[in-house]
Amino acid sequence: MKASDSSSKLILEQCRQTSFSTFLGAEGEWIMVITYSSRHVYNNLTEEQRGRVAFASNFLAGDASLQIEPLKPSDEGRYTCKVKNSGRYVWSHVILKVLVKPSKPKCELEGELTEGSDLTLQCESASGTKPIVYYWQRIREKEGEDEHLPPRSRIDVQSIGMVAGAVTGIVAGALLIFLLIWLLIRRKSKERYEEEERPNEIR
Repeated sequence: MKASDSSSKLILEQCRQTSFSTFLGAEGEWIMVITYSSRHVYNNLTEEQRGRVAFASNFLAGDASLQIEPLKPSDEGRYTCKVKNSGRYVWSHVILKVLVKPSKPKCELEGELTEGSDLTLQCESASGTKPIVYYWQRIREKEGEDEHLPPRSRIDVQSIGMVAGAVTGIVAGALLIFLLIWLLIRRKSKERYEEEERPNEIR
């Protein structure tokens, strides 16, 4: 199960019985989160979980849905709901993955703003669920003006493709010219060889 960032509310609906417990962690390393048994609620909530983790519905009626609000990255993990009914135990598992929105990227220019010099556009988000994908885009401040790249903008991948395509086109053109020159040289060599062979045939 995947949930969005810390502003979200999550309800885990897994159990509907008379006695149930919710654990966090891998099997064999379970940590009890909250339990309902004999009309009593017991919990082992950490300081960070207190006030955010609780039963979501009427647990007295056997509904063990767990509510986490607001959701935090530290809530990630494998949640196990253990149900006891008529002396038998049943387990159900939910794997929670919390997705964190990227923070506002910090963008900077590194280098000289002069023609012919090297310039680097830096951009990085300090936090967020990885992998973070960055997109740049050329923009215009006013209609009719040439496109440019201010430090807060993004470069479109298509622009990179256009540059790569232009470079590829230049390389392909150079190869084509080289091929034509090679064919011409070969043709002249063949004609010269044929001219040298003709006197030999007359003799």
